[in-house]
Formats: sequence, C-alpha cells, structure tokens
Amino acid sequence: ILGMAMFFTALGGMVSVTITEYVQAALMTFSLTIITFLIIHKAGVGNMTRTMETHLGAAGFNPFAKHGLGTAFVLAMLIGSFVSRLAFPPALQKFSSAKNPKVARQQLLWSSIFGQGRTIMFTMWGIAALVLMGPAIPAGENPENYQRVLGGIMLRQITPPMLMGITLASFIFASVSTVNVYLLSWSSVIANDVICS
Repeated sequence: ILGMAMFFTALGGMVSVTITEYVQAALMTFSLTIITFLIIHKAGVGNMTRTMETHLGAAGFNPFAKHGLGTAFVLAMLIGSFVSRLAFPPALQKFSSAKNPKVARQQLLWSSIFGQGRTIMFTMWGIAALVLMGPAIPAGENPENYQRVLGGIMLRQITPPMLMGITLASFIFASVSTVNVYLLSWSSVIANDVICS
C-alpha cells in the first residue's frame, strides 16, 4: 500500500489524493450503506433497542445517566472531534489546498457529516452483533479476543462476498489516500520549514 501511495503521490500530487478520496468515498458509502441495511434488516430495530435497554439500561441512550459514560467522556469526544479537524495534517492539507474558502467549508462540512455518519453506523453494527450473536462467549474462546472479533464474525455471516470485496477495495483506497496526504503534508513541512528556513 505504501508503494502504491508513493507512486500515486509522485504521479499526481493532490490530484491523485482527490481521485482516491472520491473513489474510496463512493465505494465506502455504497458498500457500508448496503451492509448497514442488511444488518438492521437481520437484527431488527426493535431488537436492537431492547438489547440496549437490557444490557445497559438508560445509560445505553443517555451518557449522563447513572452508570453512563459521563461528562468527561462527552467532553473528550467533543474536543477530539474539534481538534481532529484543526490539528490533523492530512485534513489541514486538504482544506488548505481548496480552491477558495467556500470550497474548504463545504469540504469540512461534508467530511464531518460522513465521519459522524460512519461512527454512528459502526456503533449500530456493534449493537446488532450483540443482538445476532448474543452476549454468551462460546466455550474455549478468550473473552477479550472474542469481543474484539465479534463484529467481524457477524459481518462474515451477513455480507455477500462481492460486497465484502467492494468494501475491502474502499478501505484500500482510503489507506492509499491517507498515506498520499501524509506524504504531501510532511513534504510541505520539510520543504517550507526545514529546507527553506
């Protein structure tokens, strides 16, 4: 992946980043949306809600409820979301290379919506895995490892192979795009702050 990213970066710079971003966003949106609908159809929204109530009570829906994640967690998530857009070099590189401020704002808005949607979607997958696979850990399984791979086991059972391949391709494109931007942003830092100073 690193070699492919270096090839794309040398070949096209920000143009290659834009193309890989577009391809990965289109493929990822398509495949993850279909997978999410398959999971929700299989698990059922009512079952997912009841499972959250059963296992977490009010804390499953309200982070400020007793035994919930609490204020510190909510603040950490808000600060993390804010800072990730302001201090993450690949994101800054994309916003800085926009045609004008209006395009940069639109890019920030759409990438934020996509990012938050992805977070919500993966949370729903976790709840659906609990519904479909159950809370019991099979005999002989390491509890910590099983909880880490439970979502993957569920996806393997639900996702058709073709859709799994499209999803994998979108994640490969996302990796290439991220490495592209890292290479471009750090080469800009080296060129402007180290060599030119």
